[in-house]
Amino acid sequence: MADKFDIVDSTTFKEVTKVVHGHTRETIVGNSKSGLFEPCVEIKPWNEDTLKIWKDTSLSTGVSSNVSDKSGLIWSDSDSQYTFSPFMKSIHSRFSDLANENGGAGINGAKFTIRLTSKPSIDGDGYARFVFKLSGHKDMEFWPQRSLEVEEDWAVSELGYSRKDAVAIMAGTQRPEYVVDSLAIYHKTKGGFNQYSTGKVCHIYRAWCEDSLGNFTWGKWEIDEIAGTLTKCIPEEAFDFIGATWWVVDGTIGNENSGVTTQPSENQVRGPYNLGDGYDPGETTTVDSIEAYLSVDSGSENILGGIWDINDSLALETNGATGAVSISDGAAWKTLIYSSKPTVTNGTDYIFGVIGEGTVLNTYYDSLPAFNAGFQDYRVDNTIPDPVVITVSWARCSVYCFWEEGGPSPFFSKIFSVSICES
Repeated sequence: MADKFDIVDSTTFKEVTKVVHGHTRETIVGNSKSGLFEPCVEIKPWNEDTLKIWKDTSLSTGVSSNVSDKSGLIWSDSDSQYTFSPFMKSIHSRFSDLANENGGAGINGAKFTIRLTSKPSIDGDGYARFVFKLSGHKDMEFWPQRSLEVEEDWAVSELGYSRKDAVAIMAGTQRPEYVVDSLAIYHKTKGGFNQYSTGKVCHIYRAWCEDSLGNFTWGKWEIDEIAGTLTKCIPEEAFDFIGATWWVVDGTIGNENSGVTTQPSENQVRGPYNLGDGYDPGETTTVDSIEAYLSVDSGSENILGGIWDINDSLALETNGATGAVSISDGAAWKTLIYSSKPTVTNGTDYIFGVIGEGTVLNTYYDSLPAFNAGFQDYRVDNTIPDPVVITVSWARCSVYCFWEEGGPSPFFSKIFSVSICES
């Protein structure tokens, strides 16, 4: 991924990234509005939708600079300096693992840092807050990514899992520090097929603060969807180290469509479940492939994919199993091709998932603050089952179906009741 932007005009940068099958995602930094520069980041995962995050400049007028070298844009007001730059530009060591994503290409997107030369005001709960405004957010869902310990407790207290079952489901799951208290953002009604892929708009990684002495402190995000605000929250102790003369408060936005938590998937079919519903393709067509974001712990492993018909008692669709594909490199999108293409029908609900033939496969997901976001079928033979037996979960796995353009209209809209078989 780029560590420099392309210049659009004197106040605007852009990064355009191609993802699977040539679809593009855009990150735009800076904007001109009525002659007043507006410090902001826009994420465009598809041509139809934009999530915009910006500092409200109505109370103070800033000055922009540093456009010409493509490495970032600086906006300053009386008490702070905002720098907007590519995600992978001088990435902090605590986020260095992200450089290995997408087959070693890293993450596209943007980061925006706030440099302070005096301690900010602290609210009564012990946090300093830095408020940004949002637009385009009403069509999107913001999913906080809890720590795995909190998520396990939540599965017991809110979803009714036994502690034993919750521990078994979470076994081997890895959620890095920079993902805890981050925000996964998904479109409310898009995802599962073609250009919408997983439906993920972007990922806002965990907020943090570092002072001039190198003292590092994690923060958190607050989202107010009604007010349309996104707030960085940094604990007061981050500003109390003796001798510090300045502080940098950071936010990083990954313009990506894959999940950010890994889970070993030995003997498990795993896939998204759309809050207890399936995915309606929006047209009748034949499927070319299943796309899944995957990695292996070591060596290589053969991967299989499948499509099941919810309307037909979760039976495997005719020709619904892909051929095996061997994967061996780092985390990246993998294409599982159909030699005999299955047909999906407009008005019919489907689910899809993947399984490894060995023991080293990792699938990637984001957690929803609700049940029925993903499914698992525990196997003993590492094959595509027919029918699939669903154990529902809160993990929306990064799997979707693809066919050649002529593509679907916006979809996955209707609610369909289905009996769930617990295993």
